[in-house]
Amino acid sequence: MIRVNLLTSVQDRTVVDGRWRSGPTAAVPALPALALVLVAWWFWSLHGQGAELTRRLADAAAALADLGPAVAAVRGAEALRADLATQVARIEALHGRRGDPPRLLDRLSRALPNGLWLSEVRQEPAAVVVRGRAATPAAVSDYAAALEASAAPDARVEIVGSRREESFGGQEAVAFEVRMRLPTAGNP
Repeated sequence: MIRVNLLTSVQDRTVVDGRWRSGPTAAVPALPALALVLVAWWFWSLHGQGAELTRRLADAAAALADLGPAVAAVRGAEALRADLATQVARIEALHGRRGDPPRLLDRLSRALPNGLWLSEVRQEPAAVVVRGRAATPAAVSDYAAALEASAAPDARVEIVGSRREESFGGQEAVAFEVRMRLPTAGNP
């Protein structure tokens, strides 16, 4: 005989150990198995992620090893840059301390007219003495005027002396001495 149960209370029943159990209590014996499956899946998932992280760490270590020479080169370049910066600072400090002699020599050479040459330049504490020869007395006065125009406003240029003498090749020349008094901190 075929029996059909159309009642809902009877449909939720299952037979376990020879007894009828209804709905939610029927799934209780399956919960430990389900928990075991979930824990196994979670462990397997973590194991896969760990393997992936290990592989990525190995790749990163290999990339870092490949970058080692480049990092060393960059560090060397930075050290060289720092060394060059200190050398530039030293040169600038020396340049600032070198004072007026280069500028003074530049003034002396720029003021030279044609037909005049210098034989001695001597710096004294408050003056510069220039000796030389000229083809004409006018060249000496032109030189003194050019020096005065190029010097500081409070510097004084004077022709100390000049005399005619025989120069190279029997030509007459004018030997001269010019003194340019430089302003000092105590004497304006």
